[in-house]
Amino acid sequence: MDAERAGIKRIKEIVGEDGSVVVRVYLLDPKQQNKRSDGTLNTDGYMLLAETKPIKPGEANTRELVVKKSPLNTIAFTGTDGVNHPNGKTVPFDFQWAANYTPYKTVFVPFLGDNIGHLSPNSQLERGVGGIGTNVDLLNSLTPYKQPIYYYDKTETIKVKPEFTKVLSDLNAENKRSLNDGDFSFKITSTGDTASHTETVTNQGGKVTFGELSFTKAGTYTYKVTEVAGSDADVDYDDMEVTMTVTVKEENGSLNASVSYSSVKGEDENGQPKNPSLPPSEDKEFNNFVVAPVKTKFDFSKALAGRKLQDDEFTFVLKDESGNVIQTKKNKANGVIAFDDLTFTKLKLVLTITQLKK
Repeated sequence: MDAERAGIKRIKEIVGEDGSVVVRVYLLDPKQQNKRSDGTLNTDGYMLLAETKPIKPGEANTRELVVKKSPLNTIAFTGTDGVNHPNGKTVPFDFQWAANYTPYKTVFVPFLGDNIGHLSPNSQLERGVGGIGTNVDLLNSLTPYKQPIYYYDKTETIKVKPEFTKVLSDLNAENKRSLNDGDFSFKITSTGDTASHTETVTNQGGKVTFGELSFTKAGTYTYKVTEVAGSDADVDYDDMEVTMTVTVKEENGSLNASVSYSSVKGEDENGQPKNPSLPPSEDKEFNNFVVAPVKTKFDFSKALAGRKLQDDEFTFVLKDESGNVIQTKKNKANGVIAFDDLTFTKLKLVLTITQLKK
């Protein structure tokens, strides 16, 4: 009930899942005024004046009524003209048809006396004043129900697994070293505008396999893959850098990925490919070499002006790159300084020969 005044009750009943209502307008029966029940849904002693068809939320009545009680009778009264109306006087009940009202939206409840239909005094009836009453709208003030629409956002993910090969070549003639899982470490790092990503793995089964990279939208993504240099002095570590480019495209609502590789430093010191099966720029195989020891003999000469050079007259030392003395030798009379054979396991070694002062 959303309106209760002057013996009028407007009660709305929800009759549809969409919030549609039926509006009923009740009016206190002048002959049952002892049953007046203001502020309640009780309609005992009330007359059903109007009942609508279902009205959708946010709309007003636009059709004829299912129930329309007319005419009505006022209370019994005697007019100022002396005429007695023991059964009251009949008055019509209908829609409000005045020009400034929307047709079928409003009903006009007439004044029946004793504050029924309007709060005017009964003297208005006695003087024969007509047209007094209350306008009651027939509308559904509920908020219109809108069926929610659910959209499924299908965020597709496409994955790419970076994988490279690992080869260890031992240049020794015997006691060759084999490649073991976990011997070498490798790192992948995102570059450019690609979302930050870094991972370090070791070789397994001759492969260098990183975790899957996931992509949810089209774009170009780049990564750099390198070998982490170790500390084994007998191994030549591969300083090759591989750039992996992942191109993700959306086609017919699905993501597709293509992967390309380019590399630098994929050749040895002599400019020869470390992996002859591929051009150096496309190399994705990391090659390590166990360096074979090399024996080398160093002979130097000593000259002396003004007299003949004597055996063991001068002393000479051979030092490594850290300044450590490797060998100490003296000259022969013919000027030869003969050092013992040296075995090298490094690709580069800086040696220094110094004559000691007497």
